[in-house]
Amino acid sequence: MVSKIDFLLPIPLAIVVGWIDVDGCVDICNFKERIRKRIQEDRWFQRLTFSFQFHLGYAVWKKDETFSVDHHVKLIAEPERTSFKDLIEEQQCQDFEVDQSPWEILVLGSGEKTTLIIRWHHCLADGPGMMNGIIRLILDEGSTFPTSKIPERIAPNLKTFFIFLKSIFYLPTILPWFSLIPERNRLSVAHPTKRKRVCCSDPLPLNPLKRIAKNFSCTINDIFISCVIQGYKETLLGSTDTLSVGMAVSLQGESPMICNRAIVVRTPLPVSLDGDVRIHEISKMTRCLKSSPDILCNYALVHFLPNALPLWLLNLCLRGKAPGGTSNMPLSMPPDARVQDLPVSSVGAVAPMILDIGMCISLVSAGDSYHFAIIADQSAFEESEDGRDFLGAMVNHVDTIASAAGIN
Repeated sequence: MVSKIDFLLPIPLAIVVGWIDVDGCVDICNFKERIRKRIQEDRWFQRLTFSFQFHLGYAVWKKDETFSVDHHVKLIAEPERTSFKDLIEEQQCQDFEVDQSPWEILVLGSGEKTTLIIRWHHCLADGPGMMNGIIRLILDEGSTFPTSKIPERIAPNLKTFFIFLKSIFYLPTILPWFSLIPERNRLSVAHPTKRKRVCCSDPLPLNPLKRIAKNFSCTINDIFISCVIQGYKETLLGSTDTLSVGMAVSLQGESPMICNRAIVVRTPLPVSLDGDVRIHEISKMTRCLKSSPDILCNYALVHFLPNALPLWLLNLCLRGKAPGGTSNMPLSMPPDARVQDLPVSSVGAVAPMILDIGMCISLVSAGDSYHFAIIADQSAFEESEDGRDFLGAMVNHVDTIASAAGIN
């Protein structure tokens, strides 16, 4: 019987630590075997076999061929001198090995109660999803999908089919498809201001290729904004999904500045949408961001197309998230609350991983109003004068944008 569930969302390493208190003792050997069996049968648990590395600013996921449950489920002794809170904080600060899937379960037995400490990178799974998956495993309530087991005889064919689809929708191979568009409706890439619309009278409005093609003549900002609004309308993006925009940041020269050229340092700008947010409110916010070309830079096109198209297609085919997909719980506050009164870990629930510079910006919903919450890793700024100047400039910049959109 599960008696208590709780989880924390730390900021600097984007590692989520949760724990489950279970009445009685847990047979760790039996527990490992159940995980192995569930990974073979359940698509949700199959994501636990994937590892990732960062390339060009975004995570590239691949199946860990050396995956072993023994490396991820471990039995630990009860701490003698440290409290349970100190143990949790210690687990938040420990990173994962790069060549292994970023999760582990630590089994802590203490008499009549067993505590399962679960650590995972937030890109691997959302908080409720990971906790519910482990609870489902403990209680053995069945698989995520009614027919989730893939027969071995058709597995190679499915794998080849999805590799083919991914190659079709990958950015370098998507451009030849535009040759199939009639000349009178063809988009002018050389002159993006000439917005000739592609005829989309067919009965497949959810086709991601046609939706991108219809907006390809627009600027990069327009493509991103259109994907946000249309994706939300057509439920291709869930109400708790987080959309990230790469923002190029330069700390070189006399003063920090935001520029629209791709460099190594990147800061994610997450837009977390509450389920009750209406479409015209999203439009109002994105129109404001569109007017600032230094925030939505060229990196948005590179980041969004190669990753979003295969993921959306897999979501439609599998009716679930592909391995490596991420979704976070939106942050909502009571009407009388203030953003500055929230703990940093709570605001971070809507933020993706903080890269290099240790900073991100979150849109927080508070009843009928919105707030831009700037979250910064203090250690990344306390020893850098340029970093502090940049943070001050960013506060002023975001405040100007928010005021223009009527966001508090």
